[in-house]
Amino acid sequence: MNTDREHIVPYHPKLMRFVFYLSRNIQRQIDLRLQDLDLSSATYPYILELAKSKDINLYQLSLLIKVTKAMATRTVNKLVAMGYVDKKVDPNDSRAYQLNLTEKAWNIIPELCRRLRDFDCYLVQDIDERQYSELREMLHHILKKTADFSSGEDYAADGTIISTEYEDS
Repeated sequence: MNTDREHIVPYHPKLMRFVFYLSRNIQRQIDLRLQDLDLSSATYPYILELAKSKDINLYQLSLLIKVTKAMATRTVNKLVAMGYVDKKVDPNDSRAYQLNLTEKAWNIIPELCRRLRDFDCYLVQDIDERQYSELREMLHHILKKTADFSSGEDYAADGTIISTEYEDS
């Protein structure tokens, strides 16, 4: 049936829908694999970034993970309550905190990395080296295009710039 309202039905871009479902599926699988560690696709990046840094503050961590400071605060507070992160007042700035991993976090990092590596390998196990290289190039190109669309910068919900570069690892 043809109606006058057909023209207002929004176009649903196939690529964006595909990436959305891909992202959701990956998050769901990571959540399942990390459930017994009390970690998730939203929390594990904090553990890995904190493992690379000593006495980092919340703002620096939010830039590394590419989230708003408010989101970083909520997640770090969760990780503190779970015993994975130690939060101390910064001696140079009493308004800021220095963040470090606890012994509990250091103890699970090898297992965390193993599970993430295993899942990553599972995702590409049927792809040869050439295809894998091309896939990475294409994904990197699309990632850069999404940043280029907003003048090469990512913006937090409050409008502040949170990132201009992406690590290709």
